[in-house]
Amino acid sequence: MRLFIAVLLPDEVKEGLSGWQSWLKDSGADVRWVRSENIHLTLKFLGETAGDKIETINKCLEQVVAGYDAFQLRISGIGVFPDLKRARVLWAGISEGTESAGRISRDIDTKLAQCGFPAENRLFKAHLTIGRFRTAKTGKLQEYFKADKPGFSWQAKEIVLMQSILQPAGPVYNRLAGWTLAQR
Repeated sequence: MRLFIAVLLPDEVKEGLSGWQSWLKDSGADVRWVRSENIHLTLKFLGETAGDKIETINKCLEQVVAGYDAFQLRISGIGVFPDLKRARVLWAGISEGTESAGRISRDIDTKLAQCGFPAENRLFKAHLTIGRFRTAKTGKLQEYFKADKPGFSWQAKEIVLMQSILQPAGPVYNRLAGWTLAQR
C-alpha cells in the first residue's frame, strides 16, 4: 500500500486553489494539474508499506497527535521546486502555520522512526502541490509569481493517514484513519 500522512483542506480552500490553477493555465507552463480534491498538506510520505504495518502506524500517530492543538494555516503565493530552470513541482505556499506543521511533521517522523520506519532526510517545507511539470517549459510563470492573489485560511483540525492508488488518470486517495487535534 502506498501511504502518506496529511492535513486535508476544506472544500472552499480546494475551490480557491482550483481558481488559481485555472488562472495559471494561461502562463504557458507545461503542467499536469493536481485535481483539486487531491490537494493536501503532506506531513510524511511513507511510500510502499505492508498492510500489516497500519496498526503500528495508527498507534504511533495516536501518540503524537495527542500532544497537539488544532492550528491555523494560510495559503499565499506560488513557486516551484527545485527552481525555475529545473521545475518539477508547482506549489502553493503556506505563509501561516508553518511552524506548527513543521513541528508535528518532525514529531511524526521521529516517532515513526522509533517504530521502524525510515526517517526523512530532507527538511520539511510546508506547501501544497498544485501541479507537476511534464517538461521544463515554464512559460511566463515567473510573472505570475509576483501577481497579487487572494490567500486562503483554514484551521487544521485533524491529521489523516491516506492511501494513494496510482492510476493512469491520476492517483485516487482513500482515507484510512484520522486523529482529531485538540480544540482548546
